[in-house]
Amino acid sequence: MSLTLGTNPGIEEFLGHIQKRPSNEVLVERFLVLIMETDADIRQGAMSRLMHILLEANPHAALQSCYRFLQKTRNDGATIDEEILALELTENCFVKLGKKNQAAVIRDEIERLKVRQENPESFHRDMRTVLHNAHEQTEQISYEDLANELFVRLQTALGNFTNIRHQQLAVQSLVKAYQLVYEDMAKPIRKDLYLYGRNPLLWTLDGEFRQDLKHYLLEGRLFSMGKDSLSEGRLRMSLELLTGWFDQRLLLPQQSRGKGKELVAQIEFLETALTAIIDRDFT
Repeated sequence: MSLTLGTNPGIEEFLGHIQKRPSNEVLVERFLVLIMETDADIRQGAMSRLMHILLEANPHAALQSCYRFLQKTRNDGATIDEEILALELTENCFVKLGKKNQAAVIRDEIERLKVRQENPESFHRDMRTVLHNAHEQTEQISYEDLANELFVRLQTALGNFTNIRHQQLAVQSLVKAYQLVYEDMAKPIRKDLYLYGRNPLLWTLDGEFRQDLKHYLLEGRLFSMGKDSLSEGRLRMSLELLTGWFDQRLLLPQQSRGKGKELVAQIEFLETALTAIIDRDFT
């Protein structure tokens, strides 16, 4: 693939700024927002160029960028070649960071896709399912086991908050419960995000929204046993926002996650956004 983006001077100019300041993660974030709205071939070329710049100067930002690129590629229903490219960029990041085990998992996924590409009729089992059942992966909590563990922990955390009488208080309790779950379960959640590309708390292995979580929240005490008239669509939207925020923060380098007043401001903004979704009368 050619790395020339001559027909996209705006992207070229942006890359020039990043090359001068590769540690500026705001620039990188804005660049990602820009290219995610472009066609797949332009996006791939731009990502390859971005990785060439970041791998040496800012490998953690490179890995975070690759994660988002891989998610966008998969969500767009990409071809196998496009997904392989995204995975190869991710593998390069893990190699650069010295994370051999993660790089090996990505390499296995690439090989699985190549086998499927060469002989699609003979490949019937998804490698992601095989991995967590394989003997050499006994340290890895299986996807469904982790889903059950996270669900129980969320219920337990929410049980710590009583006397909920208003949707904004419900939102605050939900955010606090997520904080507790992510503090306790950061390592296995991070592993599954890298391996499967999704969080078991919210999604099944097939990418479906979890019905047990939906029913628990819609019909439970948190939202007044269904009397808050919270729709399934608004609940799902709010949980996607909440889980996505915590997932992205979990995958960021420690120094980029924010703390103190900055973290408090982020949480307050998150609560406001969630309340606006959940409470249809919010103004």
